Amino acid sequence: MSENIMIRKAKNNYVCGCCGHIIRAGTEYLDKVILNNGKCVQHDRYHDVCPKSSLPQVLFDKIDRANGDLFAAFEDGTKIHIIGIAFNNRGPVVIYREWLGTEKLAMSFDVAIGRCHGTDGNALV
Repeated sequence: MSENIMIRKAKNNYVCGCCGHIIRAGTEYLDKVILNNGKCVQHDRYHDVCPKSSLPQVLFDKIDRANGDLFAAFEDGTKIHIIGIAFNNRGPVVIYREWLGTEKLAMSFDVAIGRCHGTDGNALV
């Protein structure tokens, strides 16, 4: 996998992949593209002042290190696979699937870090 980050000037309004707020047209932003065998697997845009170590980024890095399949569990012990993070107009969303399931499910990032923990018992982030 390779990662490229470039500074660009926004031609349109975009949603910041870090904080979930609008990147206004005409302002500079960071354009992050991750390629795997020449194919784009992630494309994010960030405000140039957003911290790189935001909690969604920390969780994304953990998912990436787990090859896209981070084992976790809800507080009741139900095991899940966390497979990604998406952003909507309300902020970051954790994409997961049940332990034996194949259907992709989603929960808000705040709910995920409040209800889930790693299989080692430690917090997700």
